[in-house]
Amino acid sequence: MRKSVLTAIVVLLPVLAPVATAQSYAETVWTQLQAAYGSISDGGDYTLINHVIGKLTESSSSYWTFPLKAGEEYFVMAACDEDCSDVDLYVRIDGDIVASDATADDVPIVRFRAAKSGTHQIEVEMFECSNQPCFWGLSLFEK
Repeated sequence: MRKSVLTAIVVLLPVLAPVATAQSYAETVWTQLQAAYGSISDGGDYTLINHVIGKLTESSSSYWTFPLKAGEEYFVMAACDEDCSDVDLYVRIDGDIVASDATADDVPIVRFRAAKSGTHQIEVEMFECSNQPCFWGLSLFEK
């Protein structure tokens, strides 16, 4: 019985190791999002709309759409794992950029007031990633 349990552990180890690594990268991103929100929210009354966590290779993007309301203030931030040194954010409606943070950092932040209601697209661009893929996270809040 001991031999079969040991064999099962040895067989599953290569399968479980990437899952454990992915989990730790996702936890790193989550921790960064929480820390960044705490330091820049100014005690504001922001309501969470959505959190997204994913992974990207360098020079690739992920696109997400959200229905936003005209006149409302929004706060979008992203973070990435320790292998990423630059991730960027772009918010668009009807193809036009309404807010962006493309500075060379790994915690982009944008605040904006929606000029019109409708489906807004948020692009997360992985600009620099030293050990691919890099994990990233996005948080969208409404004030």
